[in-house]
This record gives sequence, C-alpha cells and structure tokens, in this order.
Amino acid sequence: MERLRKNELKLVIFDYDGVIVDSVEWNAKAFIESFGKLGHKIKEEDFIVGESLKTQFQHTTNKYRLDLNYQRFKSYFEKAVGKNRKFIKVNKGFPDLFKKLSKNYTLAIASNNFQEQIEKSLTKHRVLNCFDLIVGIDDKGKFQGLKKQDKLNLILKNFQISAVNTVVIDDIPKHIETAHQLEMKTIGYQYQANRHMEFPHYC
Repeated sequence: MERLRKNELKLVIFDYDGVIVDSVEWNAKAFIESFGKLGHKIKEEDFIVGESLKTQFQHTTNKYRLDLNYQRFKSYFEKAVGKNRKFIKVNKGFPDLFKKLSKNYTLAIASNNFQEQIEKSLTKHRVLNCFDLIVGIDDKGKFQGLKKQDKLNLILKNFQISAVNTVVIDDIPKHIETAHQLEMKTIGYQYQANRHMEFPHYC
C-alpha cells in the first residue's frame, strides 16, 4: 500500500476468510464433517475457496446427486465451525495493521462468512472497534442477498467515498476482478490454500 499516497486512499475493504484469519483449513474440515453428519463422505477438493456456504453446498449436492436439506447442513456446519473457532487466528501482523490503518482510513469487511463469527473473532483479538462496517453473508439489512459487485457499490455509497479512493484486499481472483471493474485499487493476498489460483497482473 506504500504506492498509494495518503490523500488518495480513504477506504480499505478487507475480505475475511483467508485474508484476515487462517480459517480456510478449518472451514473445509467443518464442511466435510457436516456432510458426514448427514451420512455422506465427500472429498477435501469439494470445498471451494471463496464461495458462499450455500453455493458450495449446492455444488456438492449436485455433483453427488444428493437430496439434502440446506438448513440442516448449515446447522451442522455452524456447530463444527464453533467448535473449531478456538483454533482460528487472525493472521500475524494484522491486529497492528488494523490499529494503524484505522487512525487514518475507513475500514470495512465484506465477507461470505457469518457476521457473528467475524465479530467474535475480531473481539477476541481486540480489533473489532477498528472497523467502521462489517458485512457478512447473513446480513439482514440493506446488504442482504447482494452479489459482490452490488455489495461493494453499496459500501461506497454508505460512506460516500468514490471507488478510486478505495482499495480492496482479497484472496480470490474473481473478487479482485470485480473490484477492478468498479475502478477500485486492488491487492491480491496469496497463501497455501489459494497458491494454485492465477491472480490478475494489476493487483
């Protein structure tokens, strides 16, 4: 972010899973375990990094031609994630980064994770108050059911900040592309689980 002058940047929008926290591995385990609870064994590769839980569920049930109840699956998944939460940590250096950035910039999170889980994790690491807005997949307000592009646009509108004064930090190439199409600056975050993904040259 050093290449962005302070007077250019006003808003930083973070993804959550894989960027702020090392949760991808634990979410994958919860996903597999939840299908096991419903009597079906699936593979680790069936967990799709970056997709919403419902999309992943639909993809997997279609692949194996399973007739399963999503709400029941979701209940098992939330319990499994709750059990694993103690192992999930904010990535090294991020708490200090949030504290420094929040002094000069507006910080937001746009995630496919559940709002309560995000808030609990950030509270545990004492950085919840660094964020001006957190949008989870289960938002019941004006962000409910919105696609990534519409969600990002509404975040801009919420703060009355233009796209060119915004940077999006994400670990999924298609999310980076969406932000770029909106003329936002982008930073791609790579790690072990998404190392096979090809990121755009501009991030």
